[in-house]
Amino acid sequence: MRLPNINSLSALIDRLSIENIRIALMEENKVQEHLKTNPNVNKIAEWDKISRKAVELRSRIKREIDKCFEEAIENRKYEYLGEVRAFDPVKVADLVDLIDERYQVIATRGAKGDLLELLNSVL
Repeated sequence: MRLPNINSLSALIDRLSIENIRIALMEENKVQEHLKTNPNVNKIAEWDKISRKAVELRSRIKREIDKCFEEAIENRKYEYLGEVRAFDPVKVADLVDLIDERYQVIATRGAKGDLLELLNSVL
């Protein structure tokens, strides 16, 4: 059984994305530093070290993702422990609707040209 935010497919894919971004950033840093007249070799070496570690971690994460798929195919199901939320999704949805409603009012008033009047009345 997979654990949320630990070894679930979504957690692994999130982490894979993070490592890909880290690798791209370090490689771009190295390229930009090499373009300088006097590149800092210590920085380049450090970025290279970070990039190599991230590549190794990325490979391990990919293997874990493969295992996840293999388990699901072999068992013909994907088992994971449901995550308990500390907030009520219904209340969050209500809040989102309220915020959306308020922005619509603001946009409408702004389009009419009387947003300043509305803001003055609120403040």
